[in-house]
Amino acid sequence: MEDGKTSLARGALYVEVTERAAVFYSLIVTARLNNVDPHAWLAELLARIADHPINRLDELLPWNWRKPAQDHTSIAAQSYAAAALAGCVRTSPGPAVTELPRAAP
Repeated sequence: MEDGKTSLARGALYVEVTERAAVFYSLIVTARLNNVDPHAWLAELLARIADHPINRLDELLPWNWRKPAQDHTSIAAQSYAAAALAGCVRTSPGPAVTELPRAAP
């Protein structure tokens, strides 16, 4: 049987997770309602938002967003952002991987 503290902590975590899911769902639906590919928009948004001037954030909203011309930089940014959304990118500090392990001959 659980004590009250454990149950309360699980309830708070559930609320936090559902609120985050609701935010992402609303972003995706808003993009779709504006005929914008949600994956491309979110990838570009995550790649640009840190360096974007705060007084021009409205340019990044889905109804104002225009897909940029594809170049190697934006493709890499989209791939990184997609991997970050999927949880495949390590965001905490740690040792850098300099070389992939090689299979034994």
